[in-house]
Amino acid sequence: MKVYRISISIALAAVLLVMTACSQSSGENDKKYSPDELQQAKDLVVSEIQALQMEDDLYLPGSANCSIDENENVVRVNVSGNAALVFALRERLKKHPEIVIETPEPAMVPSKRTISSPEESGIEATLLSYDSETQTIGLCWYNKSGHDLEYGHIVALETEIDGVWNAIVSNAAVTPVGYTLEDGKKLEYFGMLTLWGVLPRGHYRYIREFHDVMKGKIYTTAIEFDQE
Repeated sequence: MKVYRISISIALAAVLLVMTACSQSSGENDKKYSPDELQQAKDLVVSEIQALQMEDDLYLPGSANCSIDENENVVRVNVSGNAALVFALRERLKKHPEIVIETPEPAMVPSKRTISSPEESGIEATLLSYDSETQTIGLCWYNKSGHDLEYGHIVALETEIDGVWNAIVSNAAVTPVGYTLEDGKKLEYFGMLTLWGVLPRGHYRYIREFHDVMKGKIYTTAIEFDQE
């Protein structure tokens, strides 16, 4: 009988602890911020954006509109441009639930590209890795064409919606620069897909063109991946 009563007491104590923790958590999430606190949060956002864009080792172009939403009792930050700015802000402000960071949907236009087959181009294009959380990608192009190929910095990103490919608009200015991928060599790229903003969940393809000078042809390669 004593063991039975002790077990019930332990169970009740555990339930009370869980209820207390939930109550405290709910209280933290439902906290009402004063106008002064929201203004301080807004000022913090502005100072963090300025600090990030002034750091020498970072290139974080983009713009952010910051406003106080009195109805929802939060500070809304709408960030457009480079996704790296969004990721950096989220990391720096993650302890401030009163600050809500939002991003616009990417602008898109119907794609008019025709993708070259590996048999036609002699290029083997492969996805090495992709991390949806940071939009970090690893790609490889293997030149098996029998000729040296030229390529540049200009690339594109497309997303598939209802079976139709759409090009995502990027406002980034990229300088055309020519490089050579020798026959039998590989080009590998590892980096963040930040020029197109924060990517919604979906199916994507990374586009890169190669120029076969000897044949006078341009081949368009596509490497597909999923954003979770």
